[in-house]
Amino acid sequence: MDYGARFAPAAAQPDRGDSEPACVIRDTGAKGMGVFAAEDIERGRWVCQYIGTLVSDSDESETNAESREPPWDPLGLMPTPESTSGLPRVDSGSDYVLALCPGLCLDARHSNHFSRYINHDEHGNLQCSVSVDERRGDFFAAAPIRRGSSLNTHARAPWESP
Repeated sequence: MDYGARFAPAAAQPDRGDSEPACVIRDTGAKGMGVFAAEDIERGRWVCQYIGTLVSDSDESETNAESREPPWDPLGLMPTPESTSGLPRVDSGSDYVLALCPGLCLDARHSNHFSRYINHDEHGNLQCSVSVDERRGDFFAAAPIRRGSSLNTHARAPWESP
């Protein structure tokens, strides 16, 4: 299975900056809290790393099934039952989960970083880039973002249906 550029090795990821653009958190109304640009952000600029706790969303009965074919993983980066056995399970009630790959997520429920308030939108202005080997997700401006605009992503795991 080809996961595309979103799952490229760290060396192939876009350049990450050293500083995040100025952002503010405020109420969006319908979606609760959200992140807003406090300055103009040019297309392609690194906005932030998604900060959260590394968790597993693998179902133990699913991972222990002997008849299940292992996922295509030529680099050996995908989580295995052995590599995720010490990780906490994802809380199904959390609205702050970013999937890195099947079985591995970041949960920002208890994070103080503004990235947890980036909302989902069908026409998001942020692109999510995942590095499975570094166990991280980064957001980049997919289009120019004007000061005062909300930061949204249409991040969906490539293995999920549209």
